[in-house]
Amino acid sequence: MLRLSVLAVGKLTDPALVDLTQRYLQRLQPHGTVKIIEVPHGKAATASANQLAEAQALQAKTPPGAVVVMLDERGQNVTTRTLADKLATWRDQGVRDVVFVIGGADGLDPTYRASAPWVWQLSALTFAHQWVRPLLLEQLYRVVTLWSGHPYHRD
Repeated sequence: MLRLSVLAVGKLTDPALVDLTQRYLQRLQPHGTVKIIEVPHGKAATASANQLAEAQALQAKTPPGAVVVMLDERGQNVTTRTLADKLATWRDQGVRDVVFVIGGADGLDPTYRASAPWVWQLSALTFAHQWVRPLLLEQLYRVVTLWSGHPYHRD
């Protein structure tokens, strides 16, 4: 079974986003647990130093052998069906862990981002990094419902 994790910089502070995140985690629970792992924001004087500190903290929390997917505006834009197929391919190849990485307000360290096998653009729009977590979970919920044979409203 494919284990999914979300590695995110910072804690959610907006009660509405916390609630929405919890609702999607509950919806995902029957299909397998999705783990959320948070690391603290960098506290350096510059954005690049924050990115580096956050990248080191994120790397330290990444399970060995995991496929790392970075969420970044420079990534590949795909459909939900394509996302489901990509994750299913990894699952069928025997991948045990897929980790989705959400950077902090300063974004992801360029070297860390370049190390990922896949960089995914959730949208061409710019979102506050805290909004990305519930959006990602909603897409993962769509993926697992597709896998379990639920009708997809776009078919």
